[in-house]
Amino acid sequence: MTLAGQPFARLLCHFVLPYSNGEWACRCQSESVLALKKGVQEAVFRLVRIPEWHQRDNSCGATHQVSSGGRKFLPEYRELMAHRGMKPRTTAVGQKEHNGTVEAQNGAFERYLNQRLQARGSREFATVETFDEWLVESLCKENSRRGVRLQEELAVMKPREADPLTRVSGGTSAGQS
Repeated sequence: MTLAGQPFARLLCHFVLPYSNGEWACRCQSESVLALKKGVQEAVFRLVRIPEWHQRDNSCGATHQVSSGGRKFLPEYRELMAHRGMKPRTTAVGQKEHNGTVEAQNGAFERYLNQRLQARGSREFATVETFDEWLVESLCKENSRRGVRLQEELAVMKPREADPLTRVSGGTSAGQS
């Protein structure tokens, strides 16, 4: 893809609901805790519901290496989960198949976006905002196909009540989605 004629390497934070495959995604700069916060905040803002669990692989955005060889949740990630009332959990290190539904949906989502780009007739976007609008439109269209199952899954979730978390430990702003 290109943005105003220049290569545009997009990285997306992709949030997937396992029963319905309902999803949301937003553009991010890295696999950092800030990107993870932005992605979770954006997803719960759009879905207006909070899942009980937030399952992650052992990415650097949620965990860090400890001396025993395992991984522990980052304090900023625990803060986000507490703020949202979600329970964090990870798959075993090197066992991405334990998150099979989400991993499969990641691939399906990538193929879907490529098909949408082909149908659009261009991989060029004039601005970042134009890309973001196209991404939102694509996600809404894809989620509309999941109607009944998505509504069933959302019905068993808690309503979103907390305001967006705007501070990260250390005082830097995570921004609002």
